[in-house]
Amino acid sequence: MVDLVIGSRLDGLSDALAGRSGGPAGAASDREMSFSEYLREALAGVEAAQRAAARAGDRLAAGQVTDLAQVVIASEKATLSLQLLVSVRNRALEAYQEIMRMPL
Repeated sequence: MVDLVIGSRLDGLSDALAGRSGGPAGAASDREMSFSEYLREALAGVEAAQRAAARAGDRLAAGQVTDLAQVVIASEKATLSLQLLVSVRNRALEAYQEIMRMPL
């Protein structure tokens, strides 16, 4: 597998997907993440957002939530983070396919 190294311009994207404002957990700020590490961390962030939205929906159904806006925000955050991750994945696949089409 080709292991692409991403630059600091994409570090904020994984933080946004994971819902964090700081850098990657346990990583030095000057360390570059490989693309596979980036996707793995982004996927974990999307999964956490999905779980938070499901919990908010469950609390709403149980009558424990008084602010419907918080449930909608959690749901939209999960949806948008999933859409962003799928878009990044699709672009990576397109780039890989383009490289494979190049003549040697």
